[in-house]
Amino acid sequence: MLSPGAVLFFILLLTTSSLGQRARKPSGSTSPISTIQAQANFNAQQFAGTWLLVAVGSACRFLQEQGHRAEATTLHTAPQGTAMVVSTFRKLDGICWQIRQLFGDTGVPGRFLLRGTRGPVHVVVAETDYQSFAILYLEKARKLTVKLYARSLPVSDSVLSVFERRVREANLTEHQIFFFPKYGFCETADQFHILNASKPGQFTMENQGSGADREDVQVIETDYTKFALVLSLRTTSSQTITRVSLLGRTWRLPHKTIDRFICLTRAQNLTKNNFIFPDVTDWLPDPDIC
Repeated sequence: MLSPGAVLFFILLLTTSSLGQRARKPSGSTSPISTIQAQANFNAQQFAGTWLLVAVGSACRFLQEQGHRAEATTLHTAPQGTAMVVSTFRKLDGICWQIRQLFGDTGVPGRFLLRGTRGPVHVVVAETDYQSFAILYLEKARKLTVKLYARSLPVSDSVLSVFERRVREANLTEHQIFFFPKYGFCETADQFHILNASKPGQFTMENQGSGADREDVQVIETDYTKFALVLSLRTTSSQTITRVSLLGRTWRLPHKTIDRFICLTRAQNLTKNNFIFPDVTDWLPDPDIC
């Protein structure tokens, strides 16, 4: 026969275990977008081309607070094998920007995966007639966003009704629908305002016309608050020019930061004679840095 103390201890163990099981999240829970069906027989070639963003259904706090500042947005898509290359054109402070992204293949036509620095984004082309409208779902951190695109404006009332129904089915309300401007669309962006989001920290500048050259820029290292090391490779018709830049928020930088700069220049087969500024003729970097 168990003593009263032993019985009490056994009951406490059972209670603690039950509470732990009750607090545990179900392991088999599915993501919201997994229940969204992609467009039947999705055809990436027919989907390619230019789309104008009409409206977004989302619980995003930024849209709720800053939705009135939304800019006209254009989407240009092109198939790349089983994936899809997407360029988004929009204005920021009155300047047109192009953001390049790769919607990766998932093995299911019409369903894509966008890998970003802030976590993956799942994308589903749920409904489209290819000629006039497209409805896309995006899921990030288990939160759904519904987007309506059109080949031209305005869209028909029937298309708006379909979009609003899908927004409600995503457990969003009409107050969480944000309509984007119908004017001021960007068609292109200059070489200095192109971001390759599929390769964070890497940018490409391309000059147009005769004698055109290309410059690939990569942020090698940065702490965002004090310094950044940037590597640039500019290719012309006759040569490749390598440039290593040390950028600072202020003029005073720690010695170890300059050491990293020198090590990066050495890795590019540059010498002290190639330095323009600062004067590091007598500088001996810490051997443990390189």
